[in-house]
Amino acid sequence: MWKAFSPYDFTITGNQSADNFFGGPKGIGIIRDILLRRRNRTLKRFGLTYLPRVQSGVIYARDYETTKSVCDQAKAFLDEKHRTHFRHRSEEAGRSEESCEWSLAMAMAELKIKVYPWFNGHESPQLDYIDTFTVHDDDFQDVECLYYTNKTVYNFRGFPVRWIQKFMIGLYSLFPGKGDYLYVTPYCLHFGWYHQKEPFFEFSERVWEQLHQ
Repeated sequence: MWKAFSPYDFTITGNQSADNFFGGPKGIGIIRDILLRRRNRTLKRFGLTYLPRVQSGVIYARDYETTKSVCDQAKAFLDEKHRTHFRHRSEEAGRSEESCEWSLAMAMAELKIKVYPWFNGHESPQLDYIDTFTVHDDDFQDVECLYYTNKTVYNFRGFPVRWIQKFMIGLYSLFPGKGDYLYVTPYCLHFGWYHQKEPFFEFSERVWEQLHQ
């Protein structure tokens, strides 16, 4: 992974283009944002032509000045939050802390710094933990993640209602190549979905008890 990052002065894992949920409402409220074109208006207001999706679980910083430029620019955007469509993360159920991923994404777009591909098959830096997509032992020493090669199909992994998830994957898989999948072991396992955090809490508690004893 370090060899793969070495050409970069600074990068964050992510996608070249952010979805509408990035920094926005996670529920039905997203429809309002789409209809009012709030994402587009934010980009136009700040003179940006695109918004990457950064996933700050993995940040690589090799050059001090470049890193400082990104952080300073991200702080400037964060101070202008009232002029954007981005929501406070604490407004989401179960969240108590703020997130500045959207400001880092805007800073990287402003400074023309590329994100590192989040989804890259066997070389994926990190993948989401989804109980129905992840095979692992209790201590997460051996981990394999179900990885659909089609991005749209793989995006169905986050559906909290299992039968809808299975139905949508099955529907898309009717088309040749859409249902292709493999099992990969990422460098990092990301517990980002709120409804999928329980195994992480149980693991953390068990490790804490072992250390405490």
